[in-house]
Amino acid sequence: MRPVHLLGSIPLSNNSEVFEAIATTLSGHVTRVPDGETGKRTGWMRWLREVFALDPQLELSGSSVKTHATGYTFEQFRPKAGVDAGAMRFREIGYAGFAKASYPLFAAMKQAGRFAPGTRFQVCMPTPIGLLWSYIAPDYQRILERAMIERFITELRDTLAAIPHRELAIQWDMPHDLLTQEGARDMVLDSDRDALVRRWAGIVEHIPSAVELGFHFCYGDSNAAHAVEPRDLGLMTEFANALTRGLPREINYIHMPVPRNRDDVAFFTPLKQAQWKPVTELYLGLVHPQDGVEGAGRRIRSADRKSTRLNSSH
Repeated sequence: MRPVHLLGSIPLSNNSEVFEAIATTLSGHVTRVPDGETGKRTGWMRWLREVFALDPQLELSGSSVKTHATGYTFEQFRPKAGVDAGAMRFREIGYAGFAKASYPLFAAMKQAGRFAPGTRFQVCMPTPIGLLWSYIAPDYQRILERAMIERFITELRDTLAAIPHRELAIQWDMPHDLLTQEGARDMVLDSDRDALVRRWAGIVEHIPSAVELGFHFCYGDSNAAHAVEPRDLGLMTEFANALTRGLPREINYIHMPVPRNRDDVAFFTPLKQAQWKPVTELYLGLVHPQDGVEGAGRRIRSADRKSTRLNSSH
């Protein structure tokens, strides 16, 4: 059986149920275990509205953005009158806190033999530009970008201080990076490929080599639909190549989505152009609830025929 990768969100009630379900059904097939992003984190980034709404430096701007035609709408915030936006610092977001709360249970189950010895605890984070695009009014996104990146670096440092590095994997969920390159996200921020790679280089340099680094290339998942459907794996392969060249450390894994109606060999052909390091694992989003095992099997067979990089599915 191929290794299985879990992207993060799992529709169960709490982290205990998530860990138990993974240990019971997938132990031995997963090398990284997320806590399921349960409770108020259900719905990916929508819960973060309260973080910005409770920040005394911010107020609603009256502007909003929608992820796509059938997606979610995000209300946006701006600094209040009298707040120096250039000197502003964002308050705690919460990703480090959730990781620190969930890790002890994971560690206890691993110690009890419920997970294999090499299994890591997977912490999934959105990207700084994702939060800026979603929750900050356009006129303030550039001036607040440095503050947002610094906030994420602090979240990283708090996570790294609490969890043993060889027990940890950090995954970045990055729909805005991909959708911007597809022309499906209008960004105020510099978002050409070189700018994105430079931004990531400045962030991941804070992740030690003992910690695994993963990127979830995402095209959105609002109401079970992508914001746009990737034409093939070409753009994602090129972006992965650029990250490989431009980052100051190795990438341990990359996930790429596969639309459920794409089981043709042509979709996977661009993977032949991959220029990644041997340590980098590829995970393809081959499993969809709409067609289950039968559909996943078709997509796996097509990917196998064209990709020397395919070693796993999720």
